[in-house]
Amino acid sequence: IPRPEVLHGTLDDAIFAAELRYLVAGSAPAVYQDPAIFFRNTYPTKHLKTIVEDVFRRLKNPDEPGALIRLSTGFGGGKTHALMTLWHLAKNIDRHDLGTELLPAENRPPAVAVAAIDGQVGGSQEFARHGTLVTRTIWGELAYQLGGQSAYARIAAVDRLDETPSESQLEDIFPPGPVLILLDELVSYMAGLPEQGQNSLIAFVQKLAGFCVKRKQTVLVVSDPAGQAAYRKQSERLDRALKETIEKETIKQKIEEEERAVRLDQVISRVFTDRDPIGAEGARVIIRRLFEQIDESERDRIARAYRELYERVHRDHPGRLDPAVATSEYAERIRTCFPFHPRLFVTAEERLSALPDFQRSRGTLRLFARLVRRAWQGEELDLITAGDLDWSDPDLREELLGRLNRTGFDAAIKADIEGHAAELDSAASRRIHRRVLSALLLDSLPLDSKSGLSRNDVTLTTLRLDDAGPEPIDAAERLESVCWHLYPREHTEGWQFKVEPNIIREIEERTASVSAEDARPRVLAVAQQYFNGSFFQLVGWPSGPSSVAETARLTLALCESEQLAKEVVRFSDTSRPTVPMPRRFTNAIVAIAPAGSALSDAIERARRLIAAERVREERQRRDDYHLVKRQLEHYLTEAERTLRREACRAFTSVVVGEHVYQLPAQYQFPTDEPLRPLTGGQSKLREFLEHHELLYREDDALDPFVLLSNVLPGATPQPDQPGVWTAKAVHERLLASPGLRLILNDKFVLTTLRKAVMEGKLVLRISDGTAYHGTSRVAGPPEARRRMTGAPPLSFPLTDETLVALPDSDAARAWLAESAPVPGETGAAAGGFVPPPPPPAVGAANNWEEAARLADEGRPLRTLKLVASRPEVAQAMLGVLPVLGATESLLSVTVSGQLRGGGQAAFRVEGVKPSHPTKPLEVARALFSASEDASYEATLALRFDDGSIVTSETVRTAAAAAGDATVR
Repeated sequence: IPRPEVLHGTLDDAIFAAELRYLVAGSAPAVYQDPAIFFRNTYPTKHLKTIVEDVFRRLKNPDEPGALIRLSTGFGGGKTHALMTLWHLAKNIDRHDLGTELLPAENRPPAVAVAAIDGQVGGSQEFARHGTLVTRTIWGELAYQLGGQSAYARIAAVDRLDETPSESQLEDIFPPGPVLILLDELVSYMAGLPEQGQNSLIAFVQKLAGFCVKRKQTVLVVSDPAGQAAYRKQSERLDRALKETIEKETIKQKIEEEERAVRLDQVISRVFTDRDPIGAEGARVIIRRLFEQIDESERDRIARAYRELYERVHRDHPGRLDPAVATSEYAERIRTCFPFHPRLFVTAEERLSALPDFQRSRGTLRLFARLVRRAWQGEELDLITAGDLDWSDPDLREELLGRLNRTGFDAAIKADIEGHAAELDSAASRRIHRRVLSALLLDSLPLDSKSGLSRNDVTLTTLRLDDAGPEPIDAAERLESVCWHLYPREHTEGWQFKVEPNIIREIEERTASVSAEDARPRVLAVAQQYFNGSFFQLVGWPSGPSSVAETARLTLALCESEQLAKEVVRFSDTSRPTVPMPRRFTNAIVAIAPAGSALSDAIERARRLIAAERVREERQRRDDYHLVKRQLEHYLTEAERTLRREACRAFTSVVVGEHVYQLPAQYQFPTDEPLRPLTGGQSKLREFLEHHELLYREDDALDPFVLLSNVLPGATPQPDQPGVWTAKAVHERLLASPGLRLILNDKFVLTTLRKAVMEGKLVLRISDGTAYHGTSRVAGPPEARRRMTGAPPLSFPLTDETLVALPDSDAARAWLAESAPVPGETGAAAGGFVPPPPPPAVGAANNWEEAARLADEGRPLRTLKLVASRPEVAQAMLGVLPVLGATESLLSVTVSGQLRGGGQAAFRVEGVKPSHPTKPLEVARALFSASEDASYEATLALRFDDGSIVTSETVRTAAAAAGDATVR
């Protein structure tokens, strides 16, 4: 639960910039003025406790000598807060309920006189006003605070910048008992004085330091803004003066009290002590200051969850995270920094603190407070990270850019975070690109060679619990290709922002000179390459329907618009718009076109790529090419990858018949496809069409009833032969019939006709006169035609020489008629059909042993199919051919897989003789050997028309010859 001022305040210096002058005057904000609130907001760091204990130990013990403590850190290091802590404890020394975390009641003196002087109050003419009384110097103000008007009267004569009080005058203004003097911002006061006034101030500080060191129960605490260039000269003078005083006083004491052998630096360290109030506990200080309450159970849960996340990412995605963060030690660091990510403190302490204008504590407090407020009012976060910075917030930009003199980054914010990253996020979720750039910009503010983030730190600063792991690096790599102010780090891996625009800006400006018409052919060439293949006959970029010929082969028309795709599928000629010619073979054509503005977007990508190529050509001729080579080559690689993705994924409108379908993502070009030869478009389109039953699969066949009732009536019959059609006419009618799916190739037609013949619905006559009906055939010359068993062939020409007829037609009866028997012949020889004996009750053989048993029973061998899953097995199984002597042997082989080195293999040969001149087994073996994780299947189908009587010994010989092939 954040503190109210964090959620509702203005988050300005009044809340986070502690100033001693307002506290002393009683006008500080309540978070500083009210001691109860102040101590609730103050985390007791180890160093702060040491300071408090050291100061009040000396103040409590009457025998303790005085001391000078210098709080020495840069601006914003907690010095003023430490002085306020001492002030509140001294002013409320008797309130034992306040500040007990820092100073227990038993360690407190009964009373303490305290004076606190803020150098920012004073000027060269007067220091402060108290009603009608005006103090003109720091020593005049000290006297007034220690003893009011009476003490001031004792020093009024020297309250001038050309005078300084003597030691006796100092003694007169100090009250008896413990005295605590707090001096803040002395160097800023000193910087505003004339030379004489600076000399007087130095002289006074020397006297005061010497006096305090000698006086018991007295502590002088001085703040020193070490490392601040604006006050370096004054700080060095003040430092010398203090050291000279302490050395002189200490040596004098030691001559009297100790042997001369004591080392001087050891003596000085006892009295003159440098303190850093915060030390390494900045995270605890900030969290205490910003939050009323932290849920410890939630803190522990988040720490465990992030440890598990980092362990998983380190294991599953090596190189994305430093191994040190996947440890219990880092989980403890997350607990300490909760609800902030520990890496955010690294940025504040190591990156931002290096900036001369960054005040460490107050600057970090303001920054972290803005993050808390945004997280509280916005999305729910597990940890607040640098990726959660909202650079569109004007107050944040003023805080980090205005105050730190980094307004040059305004252009980077507008172009890259609000522009390029937001554009990339529009296609992704959870603002990953803006998160990455926000973190990179914060760590780039120092503008030195170490600025920015390593690859591991990009992941560490932005990874969330529900991320997989690779997202931040992937996002950074995409951003490197589009951002104008993002650079690779010069001497190490990672990225950084710079004010100056990079080579990408030059490319973007050059893009304006590349016309869309110059880029269009690049996109079309990529798309055509992707959709090229063997499943469809590709026609690329037709100018109109007449550019796509009527053909029985399934055609894919690649069109530039959806409207043109519709026309190509519906019409074969639109040269006469009023009477366009309908396309006949509507089941043999599909068109694909871009959807919406996808083609225009891809053309825009091509324009950028062409511009980058032109920039590279010019830059390669310059001496400074090495400075931009890495980023330019990375841009070109990503631009090529993006163009391929955008060009291929643009074509998602699939036109089939009267309908337009959209390709779902799983059938589109992969978003993470590496740069390799483009393939696969036809395969994915075929998968889509088959899945949605828009394309017949290879093993599909039309139901004979549908064939006879819906298809054949529309086919052109043979002249003067009712009920007779050529196979070509049936094929063409199937391609043109409404209500059917797309037909991939001849196999569907062959299977459909063969099924109708096998079921007795049609009679098939091939060119040699053989007629098939059911499972028998009639063959032979006209004078000796005989009926015998024999199913229709697996393949036959779909030409005018192949005929089909209805069984009850005159033509079919003539085809199936047998010759008259020759006198003296009987049975089959006499022309009669002698049916085979009924088969035994045993089914088909499923293995070689069962086949051998059936052979012993006298069963004729009808068909045999052997299947091999490896090339060497396929080659070996051909050994059955000379053993069995089949009527017909057909070989089919399929290979598919990813080729080594890039590319895909998709090879298929079906129903060819094993001795075919294309040597299918050799080609398949070569592709299989060149592929990774390839699938392979070879099938050898043997047919024995009249049945072959074989012995069991022959069967076993064939089994031995087939090797590891599976028998079916």
